[in-house]
Amino acid sequence: MTSEQIKLNYLSDNNIIKAEEAINSDKLQPIENNNMLSISYQYYEFAEKAYEEIIKDTTPCTSYIRFAENCYGFKVYGFYKSKNNKIYIIDSYIEDIQRVFIPDYTMKFIKNL
Repeated sequence: MTSEQIKLNYLSDNNIIKAEEAINSDKLQPIENNNMLSISYQYYEFAEKAYEEIIKDTTPCTSYIRFAENCYGFKVYGFYKSKNNKIYIIDSYIEDIQRVFIPDYTMKFIKNL
């Protein structure tokens, strides 16, 4: 993944519902648990650029940017801009949302991994 590959994904209505339900469930992790993210160093720069893109005012709500993967692509991390315009990190495994994280706005969640 390189900065040239940053592209917004528009989720299907079904996936938007899944993401919004996960945000409002026990899958939402407190910010202190951001150290549970398991991202390889090779994705840090791309994650920072993807974060800069997702927080833009011009980025529509319900947009999603995949920024890292593990386990041969079975485990995927992506930024999601919710319907209420807040940013979350979606941690999914084989397209099933495992956890949702709240990124801190200093990018410590990436730099401290």
